[in-house]
Amino acid sequence: MGKQKRETTFSAHAVIEHPRGTGRFVLIEETATHKEGKFNFPGGNEDEEDITLIKTATRETKEETGGENSTDPDQGLDIVINGLIAIYPHERRPKHRIAVFSGFVASGIMRPTSEHPIVDAYSIEEIDEFYRNDMLRHP
Repeated sequence: MGKQKRETTFSAHAVIEHPRGTGRFVLIEETATHKEGKFNFPGGNEDEEDITLIKTATRETKEETGGENSTDPDQGLDIVINGLIAIYPHERRPKHRIAVFSGFVASGIMRPTSEHPIVDAYSIEEIDEFYRNDMLRHP
């Protein structure tokens, strides 16, 4: 018997402080056609092998900041997820929910990927500027 398909699907995103204690948060630039040029917190859809949404948020953050896709497994970020911020419905997919977690970088460095050419940490003021200029994928 295989895994039953749930009616509700999930994605998980992470608001990751980097470096810890600085008030700077990791954002990635999106390149897919429908979201090109927008910035977003790292995250994505849960995979079958993800045991929890925390695992989804951790895996997606590592993938999108240059760790998981690297040929060197020591590259990328070692992150700690330390809280749940919110779970909310997706604006265009009625049976989809988005979980947003908080966390911080414990060690490592970020590297751009082919899907995310800009990976950096921004202050609240800079993120607010992105918001005012309609540069955030999920304001």
